[in-house]
Amino acid sequence: MGPMFRRLLGINWKTTMAGIAVLAAVVGKLIAALKAKDFATVFTSGQELIPDITAVLVAVGLFNAKDNDTTGAGDAAKKVSMLLLVGTLCMLGSAAPARAQTKSNELSIGAVLVRQDPHFSRADFKYNQTTDQVGADVSLTHYFGESAFGVTADVGASVKGRSATDASLVTVAIGPTVKARNRKLEPFARVLIGGARLAARNQQLKFDKTNLGFALLAGGGVDWRVSNRFAVRVIQADFLGTRILGSTVKNARVGAGLVFSF
Repeated sequence: MGPMFRRLLGINWKTTMAGIAVLAAVVGKLIAALKAKDFATVFTSGQELIPDITAVLVAVGLFNAKDNDTTGAGDAAKKVSMLLLVGTLCMLGSAAPARAQTKSNELSIGAVLVRQDPHFSRADFKYNQTTDQVGADVSLTHYFGESAFGVTADVGASVKGRSATDASLVTVAIGPTVKARNRKLEPFARVLIGGARLAARNQQLKFDKTNLGFALLAGGGVDWRVSNRFAVRVIQADFLGTRILGSTVKNARVGAGLVFSF
């Protein structure tokens, strides 16, 4: 027999085939992730599997040490390689998906600026002063699984003080939200319907009135995703319409804040 054939016969084929099987499983996992276009899993899995693949190659090489090694190093190498191979198989079998599970709920807390332009001329309630109000907004959104669709409940309050007429506006609304999720910048849009409470007080004119009505919010914004649990609401802008005492008032509301996912 030629030298090449004798070299092939000297290889430990059982060990070599075991190593090839492990490598095939690794490659199969990466191909499946590529077909699913799950690029985050492909990237992180590739990084995590580098030491595992290296360990398999080392184990196969050590297993193929010559049996006629008289120094005893061959037996020691085989024992070490067995431990490496078993450990590698355990790591590959227990590897968890690298992609973090998308959270279904988001709580946003932010500051808002409301441009209010009321036109009430009733005998019992006259308020026609355009004001810029500062306040806060809190919303809770629940998404359906990992889809872009969700339901948002929103509570906003703004006040205007240190003037002849003090005014405050409180809205409570709920409605659908659509958001591009699982990316660095996450734009969203929403339409919410609910109730509004407008209060105005003027000490000089001696009136203090509080009235209830309907509210409509339509707008959206952009969130900057920092981590799986935290994002920064870079901008949020809404048309805020109210219907109180038979008058429709068109307001504008802009703000920014923080978003917590859970």
